Amino acid sequence: MSIEWSSFPSKLIESLSLWDLFLRGTCLLFLLDWIFYLPIFRSLFAEEKGCEWKARPSGWVVLAAASWLLSIGIAGFGPEPLRCIGWAALWVIFRHIFIKRRWSSVRRGCGAPGFMSHWTALWVFAVGLARLIDGTGWLVGQIFFTMRLDFAIIMLCAGSYKIAVGYLRGNGMEFGRVNPIWGYHWRYSSKTPPGGFYPSLMNVLAASTEILSGILLLVPNPWSQIPGAILVSLSFIYVSFSIRLGRLAWLMAFLPAVFLPGVMEGAKNNAAILGQLPHEWLVVLAIPFWTYMVLLPIIKMTQYLNLFANRALPGLLQAVITKIADGVPIIMWRVFTPDVTNFFVRIYKSESGERKLLVGETNIYEYRNWKDFWIKMRFLHVVESIALVSVFNTVKYFPSKTELFEERLIRYAKSIAASFKSPIQKMEFEYVLVKKMTKNFLFKPVMNIVVNLREEQIVKKVIDPEFDLSETALFSPIRECASAGTYEKKK
Repeated sequence: MSIEWSSFPSKLIESLSLWDLFLRGTCLLFLLDWIFYLPIFRSLFAEEKGCEWKARPSGWVVLAAASWLLSIGIAGFGPEPLRCIGWAALWVIFRHIFIKRRWSSVRRGCGAPGFMSHWTALWVFAVGLARLIDGTGWLVGQIFFTMRLDFAIIMLCAGSYKIAVGYLRGNGMEFGRVNPIWGYHWRYSSKTPPGGFYPSLMNVLAASTEILSGILLLVPNPWSQIPGAILVSLSFIYVSFSIRLGRLAWLMAFLPAVFLPGVMEGAKNNAAILGQLPHEWLVVLAIPFWTYMVLLPIIKMTQYLNLFANRALPGLLQAVITKIADGVPIIMWRVFTPDVTNFFVRIYKSESGERKLLVGETNIYEYRNWKDFWIKMRFLHVVESIALVSVFNTVKYFPSKTELFEERLIRYAKSIAASFKSPIQKMEFEYVLVKKMTKNFLFKPVMNIVVNLREEQIVKKVIDPEFDLSETALFSPIRECASAGTYEKKK
């Protein structure tokens, strides 16, 4: 029997549904993510408490990395029901790294990249589980509807928050473009006028496209959902060429494909591998998703009421909503706002009265000089930028808990020191504000913080007496909350 190899690729693709192609595409992005996480695997799984940072044994880290990689392979290319087990494993791994550790680790659960990886694994696992027990596709349809609602509200929140914090008032994307830890073209962008036409246009588009795409995805009509999905994809593809969002930008560009015609139908086909459950049982299984659809807008409105109006619901009701939101999680998207983009930090090795630059815009955030390859790869990863700004923003979120900031900074310094072969006893962090001038941007050092790793102490050296580390950005609603994971005002 002869094989026509020239037609093999097309026949293979034809044998796969759009749902299968979506799963494989997602797993290829997860594989790319896994590769770029390699320089920071030790930090992802490190044990942290107080001022202590301790890397787990190398064998433990290798096993965790191998399990992660194996789960990606099974989830994308394994047969069902084994494929469903792969997605379940990914969800468990992502839950541990990106959700469970977001308040205890200095990495803050890797921010939006971690959140969206967990979000994707959770929903795909839910669809895969429904496929095993429902050949009619009814339960799969209910899950897809809930997933689309969830994604649309994420986009609406991202856009509305940008408007609330000043994007339409000339205070937004321009900081990220010129900030070395976020922008690819920071040298050029920092020499351009802050209030020019292009920065203003980008601020308007950044907020409006997210809101418009969210509205279009909410409408229960394919002719509305298609342009909504395309709008999300195009916006993140564009941003990926100027802002260092890493794999997050490409995942966000790819995810809306799940809402295009034919993908849900592909998920409904060839289902019920383990047998068809009675419809009454399927209804029972759909109740959690219906409940989620009802609770989602209520929780979102409560979060906005907590943060922007400084008001809380009656005690027990507020506590229940906070508990649910923190557990799922349901978060307020505060991605790429001036509180995280209007500053960056240079890191020095400080010993014997001399400073040696370890991490700065000239040696790390330019794509040349690859002498310290692993350090460069670590700090070029978007989650390292998230970790760095999260540590220093601790003072903004909890100004009354200075010891919390000090503990996190010491832990973070220890994680950096562990990346170098030669021992480091003292490390200096130089806080640099990104300031708007008339014709350009200025990088202004305002404070140095020396961390003594041996004695676990920090010393602040103020450069600009008018600078306050706890001061928030212009138009920012950030203030101290009752606890981590809630937007309720501290009593």
